[in-house]
Amino acid sequence: MVKLRRNYSDGKRGSSANYAGKMGIFLVVVIIAIVLIGYGLKDRSDTTPNGYVPAPSISNSSAATDITEGADRNYLPTDLQNEIVHHKYYSLGYNEDAEQAEWVAYPLTAESLYVPNVKRSNWFEADPLVSTRSAAHSDYKNSGYTRGHLAPAGDMAFNREAMTESFFMSNMSPQISSFNAGIWKELEENVRDWAIKHKELYIVTGPILEGGEKRIGRNTKVAVPKAFYKAILDISSKDKTGVAFVVPHRTCEEPLADFAMSIDDLEKKLGIDLYPNLTNDIPQVESTYDLSQWRFDQKKYSDRVKSWNNQ
Repeated sequence: MVKLRRNYSDGKRGSSANYAGKMGIFLVVVIIAIVLIGYGLKDRSDTTPNGYVPAPSISNSSAATDITEGADRNYLPTDLQNEIVHHKYYSLGYNEDAEQAEWVAYPLTAESLYVPNVKRSNWFEADPLVSTRSAAHSDYKNSGYTRGHLAPAGDMAFNREAMTESFFMSNMSPQISSFNAGIWKELEENVRDWAIKHKELYIVTGPILEGGEKRIGRNTKVAVPKAFYKAILDISSKDKTGVAFVVPHRTCEEPLADFAMSIDDLEKKLGIDLYPNLTNDIPQVESTYDLSQWRFDQKKYSDRVKSWNNQ
């Protein structure tokens, strides 16, 4: 609530003081009215759920390296069907029919992970850059599905702007809680460990959309994928290597290694060339994969099976 300051004028409370007081109250009322009108115009489609916090001020971003600023984004997949949207810290191909990204691509560096994490946003916003309008967070309300990040908030925690971008609804896909907080979380955390080891990785991730999916939301437009994928590529180190995962959208007890495959095999499944500009001279990096290059954290697996799957 706005608190008025008392107006002192030579210790006297004459007509000018009364006038000033009335004007102060009037100005406060005007300001509150403007704020309320502005909030009413905001397209959120429903009330804000309990526990959400306002989006942080981008101007207060930390001094973390802008990992994609000025880059030519040569890590992007080939995509002739979907609208390509470039945010500062990741790009995506938006599938309007499924109301979600078919892929999200970004570099993940050890440098960005060494920066102290900013506070998690938890403020889901429609993506202002999707020309056909992205899904809204209300599409997921009471659906039984969580808003599952494709580019994880944990990968974008190096500054406030990246964190804010990670909560655009174009970066969300419907996920059951035991998947989102289970094997998908385990995979995301392993990828961050791998980025520390490999120094720089190129990530492409998204839903498997084959048609016939269940739909949720207003007009039942948001498709519920039956599986999700993540491709990880390291071409910066001496031992250039890559691996991909296709994980079924369910509660999973199996080890992550059971869902590993080559990037080539994933590309055949998706019908997308994931790294057309990065692997032309090193085709073997996509055709093979060596799990010894990707150490799985056994404690994370144990935590997933014992507790994360029950969330």
